[in-house]
Amino acid sequence: MYQNRHFYFNTIFLLLFTYICLGFQTNIWFSFTGNSPSPQLWLIITLYVTLYRKIYVSVFINYLIGIVLASFSSVSVGILWPALLIITVLAHFVKSRMFWPSTRYFVISTFSFSVLFHIIYFITSHLLENNPTRLSFFTRLSEILLTGLWAAPMYWALTWIDKISYREPLPDSTGVSE
Repeated sequence: MYQNRHFYFNTIFLLLFTYICLGFQTNIWFSFTGNSPSPQLWLIITLYVTLYRKIYVSVFINYLIGIVLASFSSVSVGILWPALLIITVLAHFVKSRMFWPSTRYFVISTFSFSVLFHIIYFITSHLLENNPTRLSFFTRLSEILLTGLWAAPMYWALTWIDKISYREPLPDSTGVSE
């Protein structure tokens, strides 16, 4: 009984944190930096959920994050969900082969999956949309670098959220048993 209550509390808290991060990313960031690209804080949360949850839980939470993200951007859920599903499955595959719970691993994973997300999103957009996204190399490169730089503080914030919402301890270096 308490396990379900903790799961719901943690999920609601993660979605609220995602909502706050998206508000910062889409409104406050541009107030301070002008027209420079913002870090993809939602992608960091998505990767954290994927690495520290079982696959069915991470797919569920990442789909909810996709709905929240779609309300903050002009990207449709039909483009976001396939990209998020591919990222989730690939991250679980990598996690099953090589995983250790640390800030360093998370930052490296964030850089890698940020690059991978942009590639997957670009391909998905060209396959599914009539008016596909442009490459915008320097904008995407800036987003990737900023996302990686924000990974460590976000990791600490997300582990704090897990701690205060009584989430079970993070897995050891052997990974999560499926």
